[in-house]
Amino acid sequence: MKRLISLLLALVLLLSSLTVLTACKGGPDTDPDEGGNGDETDLPDDEKEKLLDITDEFIVSYDASGFRGAKLAKTFTDSYKKKFNIELTDKSYTNDAPEYEIAIGSFKSREDFKDIISSAQQFVTSGISVALVRVQEGRLIIYGNTDDAVEVAVNHAISLLNDDGDIALDTDETVIFNALDYKTDKTLTGYTATDLRELSSAAAMTVGGKALPGFKPNATTYTVDATFKEGYPTVTVTPLWKDSVVSVTPATDENGGIATVRITSASGNGVSVYTVNVNMNNYYEVGAEIVNKNGADGAVCFVIDDGVWATTLLADEFMTKYNKIKLTFAVKTKDFATFTTNSAGTAYVMSGGKYTYSQTTTQKNTVNNWKGIIDNGRCEIVSHTHTHAFHGTNDDGGSFKYVKNGETTVTTSGSFPQGSSTIEILGSKQVLEELFGIEAVTLIHAGIGVRTADYKLSDGTVITTYKKFFNEVLTKAINDGKLIGSRGTFSPTVEADLPSKVNTPKIFEDRKVSGIYAYMVRPDDNTDLWTKYIDEAVKSGGLAAFCIHKIVPDADTSTHNGHYILKTQADKLFKHAQSLGKSVANMTFTEATKYYREWNSAKVTATAYKEESIKIKVTDGLNNSLFNEALTVKVTVPASWTSAKLGSSNLTVNTDSTGAKYVLVNIVPDSGEVTVTRG
Repeated sequence: MKRLISLLLALVLLLSSLTVLTACKGGPDTDPDEGGNGDETDLPDDEKEKLLDITDEFIVSYDASGFRGAKLAKTFTDSYKKKFNIELTDKSYTNDAPEYEIAIGSFKSREDFKDIISSAQQFVTSGISVALVRVQEGRLIIYGNTDDAVEVAVNHAISLLNDDGDIALDTDETVIFNALDYKTDKTLTGYTATDLRELSSAAAMTVGGKALPGFKPNATTYTVDATFKEGYPTVTVTPLWKDSVVSVTPATDENGGIATVRITSASGNGVSVYTVNVNMNNYYEVGAEIVNKNGADGAVCFVIDDGVWATTLLADEFMTKYNKIKLTFAVKTKDFATFTTNSAGTAYVMSGGKYTYSQTTTQKNTVNNWKGIIDNGRCEIVSHTHTHAFHGTNDDGGSFKYVKNGETTVTTSGSFPQGSSTIEILGSKQVLEELFGIEAVTLIHAGIGVRTADYKLSDGTVITTYKKFFNEVLTKAINDGKLIGSRGTFSPTVEADLPSKVNTPKIFEDRKVSGIYAYMVRPDDNTDLWTKYIDEAVKSGGLAAFCIHKIVPDADTSTHNGHYILKTQADKLFKHAQSLGKSVANMTFTEATKYYREWNSAKVTATAYKEESIKIKVTDGLNNSLFNEALTVKVTVPASWTSAKLGSSNLTVNTDSTGAKYVLVNIVPDSGEVTVTRG
């Protein structure tokens, strides 16, 4: 390698008198005839070229890094051997100061050595590296402040050696070079002290705390992306020469998002201008999730079976007394109409066909009475099948036998009309929708359940039960979109049973038939379990459902048996639900079925524009004609918001336990985007 540049920099220390070291081979006491370069012994001393024999002693060094020092030493010895085919010997590495030097031979003064390194380090900056080659006290010193500088120092030292592998005693050179260029393509651009003062280039630039992608000192224009949530990124610059003057004008909306960097050379003669164009994306995603209705911690629904009018009137009183509760009344549609045709089977009704029916005056009056109840808006009416006492037949026309669990008496199906499973499920739906003008998409099956197993008689005979046929029709009605769900029941005996009985969105989807399990209450229950069941739903964020049959006055129990509860017991249950206030969402059975199945399938996105507005979208992939219940979405809003609006309606800005602000927005899935704005 050619000698790159002579040292033009004023170094702190003057070289000691090196003439006393002219006996280069073997030291100062060596006989001239036995050392030096042989052909010089006949010349006067002042005409001899002063040379250092590298094979005697040299120092390769690097401050505070034994690793780089060792690397430099090995690199030099390997390069030396390759060029001169001479193995360097006498490798005695210093042990007293490994943080400062690795040497072959010894160094007279550690402080002198530190001064030499200090003189080189004055030029160190992030964009410039320093390589030093010097003979001091008759020993060769090689230094590099980076790995690349080590390479340059070694190559430069080798290039200065004469053909015999010796170096002049007056060698004192520092190579200062552009570390960035050298790192990318081994370009070695040397600088003098004057050159450094004229530099106005950047050695490095960061944007938002990260290195500017594609940065090159000679490229002056860059483009980066940013998001509004992060804000305009801070631009920082390290000049190639540390004494250059840097000024940065940050990117703002006012200057079009352009950050400008000016670097003025230390001399003041040169100026470089860099620009960073920031493409600001003013849209960013914000947190949004489905939560319980209206942001409640949990939910509850009450279903009152059988359509007993006396119970209905008592329940209506409770709805007035506890105005937050909602009730679902499961009724028998035989009280409202009588079917006049019964030959239509599953395929006919499933494909849109309808049954015909007639009404007596009493049935018409019953319809009007019920309308007066459900028109209050706090309750709903759903099908409890058509006859309630149904023991129907296979809709495919097959005859079967019926047997109650634990009994041996067999009843044939001959007395039941053909196709009655469909009448019980879809015929009752038709009656409710046409007579009450409502959407009847849920079913409270009447003691029929969804059991598919067959019973065995005491003699071992297998009896195919009506429940199997009923379940087949119900499942098909749900899969075909005629219904969205039905109810099952349970009867816990201890508090430990309650957590597993809380309904969740996933459970709803996994068991579309009997999707909601309801606590069937009885007069001899421990009523504390009723209220604890609601509390468990609030605690776990799910739904507590109840199955209530008759509600009777406390003094009127003698004429009742089986499934009923006392008025005082019902009062305790409804009062507790009311007392929880906004912590519990009171829902009808149909609302709950829609809500939790939609919740399980829903995907929600929320995109903010600056701090001005947020667009929210909810999709669920379900049949929109059936699943049209609004879901409550909890949407994170900017910390600067104190109020918000959805259209012309005001929204309350809340703060959660982490300090984050949010609003609650009710959105029907697949209804398009809604926009929330700062209030």
